[in-house]
Amino acid sequence: MTTNRSVQLEHFKTIAAFPANVTTYDDALFKESMDFLGGQKARLLFAEVAKNIKPVSPAKGDHIARSIVLENALMEVLDEGKDIKVALKEAERLIKRRTRNM
Repeated sequence: MTTNRSVQLEHFKTIAAFPANVTTYDDALFKESMDFLGGQKARLLFAEVAKNIKPVSPAKGDHIARSIVLENALMEVLDEGKDIKVALKEAERLIKRRTRNM
């Protein structure tokens, strides 16, 4: 999907999913002004920034951290009203415990 230029551009148009495929950045869509940003052609800036992002290799514990933060801590904050700092502190403790032997 990310290698298909037309699919990436269609998703960008319909759901604002910024393309990962850098070959899309020359499309006219990037030159359109954005009303909610005061008419700026901000997508050109977004594309320039995206071109300069260096890839990051995933760490062994990333899947564990994602699960703890997104499936547990975030839901506790949103659904149960837990304090954000408390939820993050607990998430940090759990991540450290579950990844200490990796």
